Amino acid sequence: MVTASRQAAFGRRARASAHAHPHPVRVRPLAGGLVVRAAEENFLAAVLDDLRQADWKDRLDMPVRRLVTGERGALELPPPTHGVFSLALAEVHCASFGMPRLDPAAIEGAGLVIRRIRPDGKEEGWMSQGARRKGWLPVADPLADPDPARRLGIRTGNPVVDGARARTRLAGALVEQEHPMFVAPPDVAATTGRTVILGVVPTASREASEDQGGPAAFDGMEADLAQHFGMYFEASLDARSLPFAGVPIGPDMVTGENGRPRDAFFVFVRMLAAECDAFGGSSEAAALRALLGRIVLAVPDDASGATLTMGADDFLREVSERVFGDRGAGALRMPARWPPLSAADALALRAAATRCVAARFSALAPQQGRFEDPAWLYTVRVFVRVRRHRECPGRIEWCAPVGAPFRILPWWAGGGKSVAIPLPDVLDPAVRKMLRSGVSFAVPPALANFINQDHTETLGGTKPPKGSGPGIAWICSLSIPIITVCAFIALCIIVALLNFVFRWMPLFRICLPIPKQERRP
Repeated sequence: MVTASRQAAFGRRARASAHAHPHPVRVRPLAGGLVVRAAEENFLAAVLDDLRQADWKDRLDMPVRRLVTGERGALELPPPTHGVFSLALAEVHCASFGMPRLDPAAIEGAGLVIRRIRPDGKEEGWMSQGARRKGWLPVADPLADPDPARRLGIRTGNPVVDGARARTRLAGALVEQEHPMFVAPPDVAATTGRTVILGVVPTASREASEDQGGPAAFDGMEADLAQHFGMYFEASLDARSLPFAGVPIGPDMVTGENGRPRDAFFVFVRMLAAECDAFGGSSEAAALRALLGRIVLAVPDDASGATLTMGADDFLREVSERVFGDRGAGALRMPARWPPLSAADALALRAAATRCVAARFSALAPQQGRFEDPAWLYTVRVFVRVRRHRECPGRIEWCAPVGAPFRILPWWAGGGKSVAIPLPDVLDPAVRKMLRSGVSFAVPPALANFINQDHTETLGGTKPPKGSGPGIAWICSLSIPIITVCAFIALCIIVALLNFVFRWMPLFRICLPIPKQERRP
């Protein structure tokens, strides 16, 4: 006797088998173009409306729908901030005589992936591993299903064994991000005579890789970094003279404009402290300090009246803390000479400093955004999953790449819709009475005392005294409209001054008269 549950299971399998498509299926771009543009507010409805018309092919070929080819020969896809969206359009048909359209019921799902094209022509996909975003990584098999769980594996027929093998295969597997595509409504199929799938091509993303590859960014830059480190990491047979020989080490040695060092030696010290973090706690910094410790300097000491021998690591730390830090002048004086370096020592120092810069970059550099570099080229790959029999996963069919690759325009590359920000007429007394404070700043006592001081001496280079004034915190309320007006005026002045260098005024400000509007009661 057949139970109700078995009957239901048999019915589900029968329906799945009815929709299964055993014949070969092909996916190709619709009307020769895979991606079209749409600048309408309701862009999806506008494109679907074009497909419902008898002249839909001509409509898709209009200039407003065609992609723009840039100067480098690549297609240009604008980001959504330009008010233009990109849609992928493809058709799915049977690979048989007459190429009849595929029954939409046979489509288990459809989607697209964005692949980044490397200089060697290979493709990279935006990958995840579990909950972690791995970023752009090479695609091992461009025609495999983006979801590893849907890929067919070898089956033994034993559910327990097959389940364990699947879990092992999927553990740590990379999943390529896919974006959904949808089957167009039946009236579109009736007009075009095709099964059309469409989806939005993403051209902007806030996603970022959680893996940072900072050290690799400095491959091949050894010569440039060697020049950047300067003469104190160069091989020499003779000792080099140091500035301020015999002068107590202190902040007065840096008296250049805006606190810039007056001598290349202090640029070198600042570079070690800031760029290499040579006096920090990283293993790369410790390795660099170990090499610096082999360099011995003769440093005069006022406290003992003797000349001390110090390793360059301790000496450079002392210079960094007293010249650029808050320790002030000390008893140590500047030595007269920087010892000569052998070629092997110089090479080891530059290599260690490069590793420090790479580690510093890895710690401070922002995460790699998905589309943040406008120089990269991309391609769109469209696929459908066609139903198979019973419980088998859908068979994936890919659309072949069509046309030139594309690049994503940066946000500043024009094309964006203008946004009007009305400025108040602050010369009108009635308007000024309406201005209200819109933002408040909680100012701590030390900063409030600094702001309330006479800054005429500060502008002349004199550092104001610390701890002066009452220890009272303040709440300062400011008017956002006034801040906006001041910022606009200051911006116009600065742009006009820099126009002598950049000649950008025609691109910066285009002022048009506003048509007079009739006031209605």
